[in-house]
Amino acid sequence: MRRLSTEERGVTAVIVAICATVLFGIGALVVDVGAGFQEKRELQNGADAAALALAQDCALGNCTNLNTKAVEYANLNAKDGASRATANTIVGHGVKVVTRTNDAGPNTDGNVNTVDFQLAPVFGGPKGGEVAATATARWAPPAGGSTFPLTFSLCEFNKLVVGGVFSPTPQVIYFHEINNGNAAADPCAAQAGQDYDGDTKLNGGFGWLETGPNPPPCTAVVTVAGWVAEKSGVAPPNAPCQPSMLQDQDVFLPVFDDVIANGGQSKCGSNKCYHVYGLATFHITGFRITGQWKWNEPCSPPKTCIAGVFKAFKLGVSDGGSTGGPDLGTNVVFLTD
Repeated sequence: MRRLSTEERGVTAVIVAICATVLFGIGALVVDVGAGFQEKRELQNGADAAALALAQDCALGNCTNLNTKAVEYANLNAKDGASRATANTIVGHGVKVVTRTNDAGPNTDGNVNTVDFQLAPVFGGPKGGEVAATATARWAPPAGGSTFPLTFSLCEFNKLVVGGVFSPTPQVIYFHEINNGNAAADPCAAQAGQDYDGDTKLNGGFGWLETGPNPPPCTAVVTVAGWVAEKSGVAPPNAPCQPSMLQDQDVFLPVFDDVIANGGQSKCGSNKCYHVYGLATFHITGFRITGQWKWNEPCSPPKTCIAGVFKAFKLGVSDGGSTGGPDLGTNVVFLTD
């Protein structure tokens, strides 16, 4: 085997040195840039979680201490349990959260606001770098969805929710009739199903809805500004609807502002249709309906009634869904970016 000359050995050393430099440079790129990407992922998870959590709080009327809460939620999603976060409300029912690096590790670069770089400083590069992420979540009233097959009059809602304030005192709502039989004292005096004197007074009471054709069990599919078919009679829809579904439950339901008998609405058949004004949440404290549908009865025989309170409520987190209905206190929460 031929030995390398002194000149050839010198060239080889230079090539090895160059290759080593390139390899170390690639290592710096992989290690340090990888650390930055990992930090970015954690900060983005924290920003998303914080924005959604804050939007849910705001949807329930508790839009305070946003920065403190943002840091709390962001830290729960950081591997080292530390991050910086700020939050601000934005126009149109939204919260924007910005998360930034807060180094809880060795902090070798001497700056807690940056990710430590391991190899870049060897080549004269920065000792660390700041990473940030943003997320925006909004809340908005739903424009449709699957609800319990029960509907209340907008007139009843307006009696119980004045100026956007939800009364904590349970009220009794009667089935298709003047409450307590006192028309003079009842602002919802018109029976459900008719506006008999033409004064445009909203109908009162509550009624049941048809459950079909293919919604989940014991639900009706409704759309704001659309019509939904009535189930006639005092009895709730058949199984799988059960009395336990109403006992001390928050029930997501449509609120109607008009009724029509047929009137060109083919889905109504021979029954009435309710016109859906919006979607609300009602917490039920008692009912007396029929058969086994009795619990903590708020009225005496032969009355049929449901008692409870309307309440602010946030639906499960959505990726947008159908929103745009009137604000009746129930909101869908979703990320926008």
